[in-house]
Amino acid sequence: MIGPLSDTVHESTGLSSSAIGVLTTLPLIIFMLLSTQVPRLSRRLGIEGAMSVAFVLVALGSLMRWVPATLALYLGTAVLACGLTVPNVLLPSIIRRDFPSRIGPMTSMYTTLMAGAAGVASFLALPLAIDVGWGWRVTAASTGLLAAIAALAWLPLTRVSQQASARPAVQNPLWRSSTAWWVALFFATQTLTFYSVVAWLVPVLTSKHLTPAVSGAFLGGFSVVGIASSLLAPTLAARLRSQSAIAAAFGGIQVVGVVGLASANDMTAGFFALVFGMGAAGSFAVAFALFGLRAPNHRMSSQLSGMSQTVGYGAAAVGPILFGYFHDLFGNWRVLLGALVVLAVASIVLGTLAGRPKFVPAGVTGVDHPEEIHVR
Repeated sequence: MIGPLSDTVHESTGLSSSAIGVLTTLPLIIFMLLSTQVPRLSRRLGIEGAMSVAFVLVALGSLMRWVPATLALYLGTAVLACGLTVPNVLLPSIIRRDFPSRIGPMTSMYTTLMAGAAGVASFLALPLAIDVGWGWRVTAASTGLLAAIAALAWLPLTRVSQQASARPAVQNPLWRSSTAWWVALFFATQTLTFYSVVAWLVPVLTSKHLTPAVSGAFLGGFSVVGIASSLLAPTLAARLRSQSAIAAAFGGIQVVGVVGLASANDMTAGFFALVFGMGAAGSFAVAFALFGLRAPNHRMSSQLSGMSQTVGYGAAAVGPILFGYFHDLFGNWRVLLGALVVLAVASIVLGTLAGRPKFVPAGVTGVDHPEEIHVR
């Protein structure tokens, strides 16, 4: 919730724009570093136990950001991000384990709630901090209450989870699987696109003769219009033997949106930003669904999710900073818009490859060139 409050944080703490940029990028770096370790944690504590511990960390990190010290703000954000890494990775695995015949609808529910909650949090952040008078520290810390409730909800399931998960871990060649890499790279195009747009869409639109207020409204609309895509895409994807066509279709919508955004001015550019948002949200939801659809079991689903999020959030952490640098270097947004066009085209190609009906290998040991298992 720091993003919408960045100006307020700057005024209150005196932190520079670069320092606040580090603060908003820190969670992405932690997601990148820890995502592949989450399946190991779930084997030790059980999935439900890991989820309970994760939400305790989110609550603790949120509470730390209430402390009036810059160090506490950064440490709290880091602790919170460590906690959020766990549900990011494990929720696709839980869907794969508990709802194997309903991966599409359950992923639709998850991605839609995630998008909706992010939109509500962004919408309420400034009114709570300024109009209600909470201030930015209390507003940023308020998410800890929801996290504490979530931790208590998962806690009763911990004992059952530990008993069920007491199985020896097997080695697997996931990082040598072509299917796993197509899924990871497809997810990376979506995270890089999303975080770059969130970071720079407002100044891009203001450079196209829209006011900052209208540009900010279009940024909010970018997320809102994606709710319908998030709800529809995984359900449709799960009904198909191959997800290549639907991934390519949403990639095509991205191409139309970003080409229009790059070439148009005034309100037309904002309209194409909304089209872009529909395609980006649909592709992001399909990528999440593939964590379950390309895995033969929930353990491999968590490992595929961890690998993909390591690759994806690594790209997302670097991209917005790099595009900001190119803007400062050239004085315009042509590099960013050109890169978004390339990413949209790459989404079609990578989504087509990732959507082919193949499972990643399931815990094979001592295989140099693992064969992919085809989905029947």
